[in-house]
Amino acid sequence: MDNFGDALKAQIELSGTNQSQLARKCGYSSSQISALVKGVRLPKRGAVEALDGALGAQGMLIRRWADAKRREAQPEWMRRIADVEDQAAEIRISQPTILPVVLQSEEYARGILRMGRPLSSGQEIEGEVERRIARAKYLLRDEGPKITAMVPEHVIRAAPEIAPDALRHLLGLTESLLVQVIPAGVHLGASMGAFRLISFEDRLPIVFVEHAVGGNLVDHPATVSHFSAAANRLQAEALRPVDSWNLIKEI
Repeated sequence: MDNFGDALKAQIELSGTNQSQLARKCGYSSSQISALVKGVRLPKRGAVEALDGALGAQGMLIRRWADAKRREAQPEWMRRIADVEDQAAEIRISQPTILPVVLQSEEYARGILRMGRPLSSGQEIEGEVERRIARAKYLLRDEGPKITAMVPEHVIRAAPEIAPDALRHLLGLTESLLVQVIPAGVHLGASMGAFRLISFEDRLPIVFVEHAVGGNLVDHPATVSHFSAAANRLQAEALRPVDSWNLIKEI
């Protein structure tokens, strides 16, 4: 459960207590506990630590709260794409300029963000790095969607200049997703820009088209078909996964 209120409610039930008893134990009113369970607001960290300790949650509530705080800080477009990807059966990613987020090491993400956001504070950069790494780990979980990342050769070759561990990190992910390198001279990816083609078990696919300050989810069938055809062509012109792996290893 990603929702903090749901997690708190479940933990209260598991503990064998009730909201009134928990309120007395933590020094809160019953209405305050009820508001937290209903998700009306997020508590401060001190309150979460008190609740976690009172319920014997062993840090689970603190982790849920931290996830909720990160999500609260995300712009609306980012929350929408996260919700969509959580339901996906397959995601095909084309990113013609940098390594996709699911392939980024912590140091690569930090380097890219510092270059692309020169006015952001160090704290803002670190917060975004943490969010990206957490999101990548979530998408690459065992029960997550099948992911194929199509990355141009020049992006692979430039990655070590941004972070020395970038390709070593990428090679460590080859059991979790497919990486296909687009050879030099194939320009379709650049002409299409960055996009993610997202497919589901029970409904038609949609596409997420990225731009400099966000992105748009598009479900118009003709547009989705256009990007689907582009993804198919990119995969056809890309190196096979095993050849891509060998090229990355060689670089």
